[in-house]
Amino acid sequence: MVANNANGGTSLSLNAIVSGGEAGAERAALDVAISRQIPYQGYCPKGRRTEFGAIPSRYNLSETPIDETSQSLWFNVSSSDGTVIFAPPSLRRDSRPVLIVAACRRARRPYVILHSKFELETDLRMIVGFFNAYNPGTLYITGRAEATTKGLYDYVTKVLTSLSFYPRAKKPQPVPAPSSALGPSRESYPGTPIPWAR
Repeated sequence: MVANNANGGTSLSLNAIVSGGEAGAERAALDVAISRQIPYQGYCPKGRRTEFGAIPSRYNLSETPIDETSQSLWFNVSSSDGTVIFAPPSLRRDSRPVLIVAACRRARRPYVILHSKFELETDLRMIVGFFNAYNPGTLYITGRAEATTKGLYDYVTKVLTSLSFYPRAKKPQPVPAPSSALGPSRESYPGTPIPWAR
C-alpha cells in the first residue's frame, strides 16, 4: 500500500524486507531494515559464505541446505511477494541480475529492474509504481554486488532511506517455506523496458 506521509513524502506498507545479506544492494537493505526497525527475513548460502566473503553473524538469516548462491536467490524470490533489483550499468560482469530475473519468472513473482545510473528520483518513481501495481507485503531487495558496482551499497541506502515504511503487522512474519507456487503476474509494467514475468 502507498500513502502520503505528514512530510509530503511517500510511505509504503510492508510486513517485512527480504534479503540474503550479499554485500551491495542486499546488505544495504538489511542495514536499513535494522536501523529503522523494519522486520526482515531471508536466506543465505549454507555456511554464510558468498562469492565476495562471509555474511556477518549479526544478520539473522536462515541458511539454505547447500552452499549455492542460486539456491538462496530462489528461496528469497519464491518466499517474497515481489522483488526490486538494483542493476545499474557496470563494467564488470555480474550474473546475479540474470539469475534473479530467471527465478522471478520461474516463481511467477513480479519484479522491477532499476537500470538507472544512480538516478534517485527515477528509481523512487519506479519503486512507488511497483507498489501501486502489486502492493507486495514482503519485498525482496537485491541487485548487483558491491564488488562489481562500486558505490551501490551507499546508493541503495539513500534510496531506501528516502522512503518511509510502516508495518502492516506489529510482529515480524515467519519466513514462508519456499515453493514454486504461482504468484501475481502482469503482462507489463509502465515505465520499465523489461516486461514482468508472465
